[in-house]
Amino acid sequence: MVTETKERMKEMWDEAVEAVLEKAKDLGVKGVKEFVLLNANSDKQYETIEASQDTLEKLLSGKIRKRDKLENLEIATQKQDGEVYRKAGNQPYKSSLNYIILLRQEYDEKIADDIFIIETIFIKN
Repeated sequence: MVTETKERMKEMWDEAVEAVLEKAKDLGVKGVKEFVLLNANSDKQYETIEASQDTLEKLLSGKIRKRDKLENLEIATQKQDGEVYRKAGNQPYKSSLNYIILLRQEYDEKIADDIFIIETIFIKN
């Protein structure tokens, strides 16, 4: 009986988190970033990563299969954007990271490791 109650409470908690996430998505990038900060103690961890068009294409085509590679590509893109900005003189800085990816991390018992699931992709203006 205790196990059933614990499982039901976990299900209710997950449902509540999902409802809050959906509202956060409706609020856009700002809402999602606040959700990520406030949801730090959940079983499912969420994070946002800024991405370029090139990286997003590689991710969606399956060429990027690990979170670390995704993050490393974006760090390289930020460095490249910084170089372009410095060479442009007094032109305003323009990042090529035009997308924000919301990732959910959870443990997969079948493979005994963490997996990352793309929840949403936002396009920045």
